[in-house]
Amino acid sequence: MSWAFHALAHNPEVENSLHEELDRVLEGRAPRYEDLPNLTYTQLLIKETMRVYPPNPIIGRQAKADDVIGGVHIPAGSFLTISPYLAQQSGELWENPEKFDPMRFVPEKEKDINKFAYYPFGGGPRQCIGQGIAMMTIPLAIATVAQRYRFVAVPGKEVVPDIKLTYQSRHGIHATRHLRPSYN
Repeated sequence: MSWAFHALAHNPEVENSLHEELDRVLEGRAPRYEDLPNLTYTQLLIKETMRVYPPNPIIGRQAKADDVIGGVHIPAGSFLTISPYLAQQSGELWENPEKFDPMRFVPEKEKDINKFAYYPFGGGPRQCIGQGIAMMTIPLAIATVAQRYRFVAVPGKEVVPDIKLTYQSRHGIHATRHLRPSYN
């Protein structure tokens, strides 16, 4: 969620669209599970956040049997890695991958996304079992916070990616939060 607030701090037009949706759907009350179908932009924001800042930037697997991938022989027992981070930043797979654009995930565009271009939770039988609960709780948590606050980037505080087991920032994520006028 930190990355979503970072993205909002650096993309005020995205934050404005999010606030418009939250004001319209929630009308000042706390978000509930029943609101999820109507928090469509919030869900687009989360998908784009996970494209740019995937929770698992590198996924490892071990080959069960000999195989050939792209003309390369892979012996059984070999360790392989795939990178959602690299795939999700690829200019070959995404138009303007450096641009933070939640609208790339609207249904009419999302259906055209290559299934190997976006996999923040992994894929196949070994994909993250927490995907369902994450995509239920994260929108509600973001809506709860963003409904009350707007985020502003702190000048001079650069985010330095630190790719480990999870995608992190080496020196933290810096933004200030300001109470929205409707909550003053």
